[in-house]
Amino acid sequence: HNLALGDDAKLYAWGSNRSGEIGDGTLMQRSSPVPVVVPSGVANWAAFTCGNRHNLALDANCRLFAWGNNTEGGMGDGTTTNTVVPVTVSSLRELCHPPTNREPWVVITRPLTNTSYFATSNILIQATAVDLDDAIQRVDFFADENLIGSDDSRPFNLNWSNAPAGDHVLTAKAFSDSDQSATSAAIVVTVYDLTIVTVTAKDKQASETGPDLGTFTVSRTGPTNISLTVFLSVGGTATPGLDYVKLPGSVTISPGLSSVAVDVVPIDDTLIEGDETVILSAVPRSYYQISHTTNAVVIIKDNDFSTTNPPPVVIITAPHPQASEAGTNAGAFRVSRTGSTNEVLEVFYQLFGSAQNGVDYQFLSNHVELPAGRSFVDIPVRPIDDDLVEGTESVAANLMPPPFSSPVEPYRIGFPSNAVVTIEDNDVPGTTETPVVSIFARDSVASEGTNFWHWGPHAGTNSPTTNTATMVVSRSGSTNSNLTVYYSISGTASNGVDYATLPGSVTVVLKLAHPPTNAPPAYVIGKPNKAVAIIVDNDQPRPPSSRLPDGMFHLCLPGANGFGFRLECSSDMENWMPLCTNVVTDGAIHFVDPEADEHAHRFYRAMPVNYLGTDD
Repeated sequence: HNLALGDDAKLYAWGSNRSGEIGDGTLMQRSSPVPVVVPSGVANWAAFTCGNRHNLALDANCRLFAWGNNTEGGMGDGTTTNTVVPVTVSSLRELCHPPTNREPWVVITRPLTNTSYFATSNILIQATAVDLDDAIQRVDFFADENLIGSDDSRPFNLNWSNAPAGDHVLTAKAFSDSDQSATSAAIVVTVYDLTIVTVTAKDKQASETGPDLGTFTVSRTGPTNISLTVFLSVGGTATPGLDYVKLPGSVTISPGLSSVAVDVVPIDDTLIEGDETVILSAVPRSYYQISHTTNAVVIIKDNDFSTTNPPPVVIITAPHPQASEAGTNAGAFRVSRTGSTNEVLEVFYQLFGSAQNGVDYQFLSNHVELPAGRSFVDIPVRPIDDDLVEGTESVAANLMPPPFSSPVEPYRIGFPSNAVVTIEDNDVPGTTETPVVSIFARDSVASEGTNFWHWGPHAGTNSPTTNTATMVVSRSGSTNSNLTVYYSISGTASNGVDYATLPGSVTVVLKLAHPPTNAPPAYVIGKPNKAVAIIVDNDQPRPPSSRLPDGMFHLCLPGANGFGFRLECSSDMENWMPLCTNVVTDGAIHFVDPEADEHAHRFYRAMPVNYLGTDD
């Protein structure tokens, strides 16, 4: 068993209790600390010793107590009877004479000495202080003999932020109500400058021929006496495991080294792919910073080609690489092609970067069309002016192969295959963060009237209830105040009209709108910004998965009511974008995609979700 003195001057015990050694009045084994019964007249415990099966403790008035195993008279109470609570040792009632007022004592319990931190860390300092005669008034905390803060209530804590780099000596000084004080033993902590991580392409070109390897270098600044694990993100037009050996998700820079190499090993195939890219970037962590030049690109040269009718080669650049929220100064990507311009060419791309599509800049699709007679077309990046303090953000575009198979290769990706546009923020710290609002259909199918064709487990019967559709509007950030969100209504159904007969089914579209005022916007419209519901004639079964007359797509899959799912979409079945998080109603997964008509093809999948928040 174990025995400990708390900073409240009370004794706590846990562990084995076969002989009453816990002292809580029972013989129950305790897996966590419980207070020892305090005998009458004992104000505070002053000292204790923990034996094998019994304990001795001294109170603030120097009276000795014992409890636990007493089969050999070890407790000194004149008996051989075990006791489950502290009893007075009868022959030692006046063991000592307490002083009139004793000094307090204090110890730093956290951090331990020789602990290391990085410069951005908040160092939590905890101290335990006890005075057997008076109350502790406050505890002062010192770093290198300089006062860095105080705490006047238990537990005595201090968060030390922005600690300078170097070794620091920490102490704590406790003060009692009687103006007595005590200083703790010193502990030493070390603060390191925050490491800056950079990812570069040491060997920027690889090839299927050989194969010839490309090489990234992940490097760090600052001290090298400890290891540093850097987490990585991999992108580009090349496919891991098919075009090159899959790269690790993290690398560790060993003590004494400032960098580590990451090799790109191409896989030689027989496909005519054109040159492809591998993009490596560092993922942020609290213990290191990322350099602005953290994205690096290695090009894998293809060694397969066609000798007749070669397809056009497309590249992407950024003729206007800088955009700004101030004045909504737009940036632009430019997609160019070589060869004939006699036909329309649809080119696909992938967006990534720290800026969010549709939130930080006006929404961009994943493809652009080069009209006949044009060798290039620009993709404008138009910033959305918000009230968020975000700093400069980036929009990166990677050219992608078409997400569909074709007997004729529509184009090849050349170099450069990626480009970056930065968006300069015009907001300063101290401003209020603007919430981002979105909308989706919780239940996207409703039925006319109160006597409708029943769906789900009792399909085919009529139900004397009302079947309604439900839209959910959500917001990010603080929920401390009311937020009025505006929306527009469209679709094939007429708002407020009571239909006598519905033509099979009609649709209602709700689209979020900006407030009708010249004042600063109360919210930013995020994604999804539209939601759709279908109203079905009360004599009709629910519609199956199909494209609706107005171009929207209705997805209907069987499901168990109450089942949580996240619906995602993709144009290439590799990169999936979340659409909404929802639950099954009416015995099926329902979703109406208001953007389906904007895509030549789109794939959907439902992923299980075990927990839905209270707002969901």
